[in-house]
Amino acid sequence: PELMKVLAAVPVGICSVPVPFQMAAIKALEEGWDFVADMRNEYEKRIEYMTKRLNKIEGVKCAHPEGAFYLFPDISSFGLPSMKFAMEFFMKEKVRCAPGSGYGEMGEGHIRFALVRPVEDLKEVCVRLERFVKNLPPQAPPSHVGKDGTPRTRGDSNRPVTAELS
Repeated sequence: PELMKVLAAVPVGICSVPVPFQMAAIKALEEGWDFVADMRNEYEKRIEYMTKRLNKIEGVKCAHPEGAFYLFPDISSFGLPSMKFAMEFFMKEKVRCAPGSGYGEMGEGHIRFALVRPVEDLKEVCVRLERFVKNLPPQAPPSHVGKDGTPRTRGDSNRPVTAELS
């Protein structure tokens, strides 16, 4: 924020970029972008660790991302809306994640992790997530499904629902 105030005060000419910006660009070009390769390797380690570890947590499914350092694990098996899951996870375990519902209708049933912390911190995130989901109360099946998974009418829990075409 403080740097942005300074940058915003620098007048940009009609025909050129201010000299301090030009000098910074020259330095960046001369000294290279080795840090980018280092960070790419670090993010790859984080992605590999987290996808494998999340998939070991019962009830969590996590696809390997292609081209991002975000994960979008499926937590739908726990039967909680993603907003409630994310809020309770934060309140009980002090770990922030974004609810999938914030990413559109198809995001419901997921949470989003940004892998911006080191692997050691991500290990702790997984320990806390596993503890959190193990302590969730078991989810009752919807009232229109019997204990054996057979569809039932809402008024008669013993009679199977049938669909007939006429």
